[in-house]
Amino acid sequence: MNSMKKYLATLVAGLFVAMGLTFIAAPAQASPADGSYAQCQVGTTVQDWTGKDPRDCTTGTYALLENWEVVLQIQPGQRDVWEEIKQGYEAAQAWCSNNSLTCTVVTGIGVALVSPLLISQS
Repeated sequence: MNSMKKYLATLVAGLFVAMGLTFIAAPAQASPADGSYAQCQVGTTVQDWTGKDPRDCTTGTYALLENWEVVLQIQPGQRDVWEEIKQGYEAAQAWCSNNSLTCTVVTGIGVALVSPLLISQS
């Protein structure tokens, strides 16, 4: 039974690592021509931020757009979003290490619910 518990813990940890990699801040690589790009707005000045690190937009509002619609916006003075994501990931890891079976079930249900949404976006 102990080896099964280790297997499930390893499986869950691997799943969270894979999920965590999708949340790591990566510079947007699209272009304004197709409506998918990033920008940093300081006052009335809007700078194209495509291909740049979002964390470098420290004095303005960072926005990530897809099909000309804002999908992520970070205001100046907000708590560090990237630190929040990191802390959430670490908390999930700690909880899953103490609740491996429940974590596996919840993660499986979550993946089953989200997978159709991700496939339909392709």
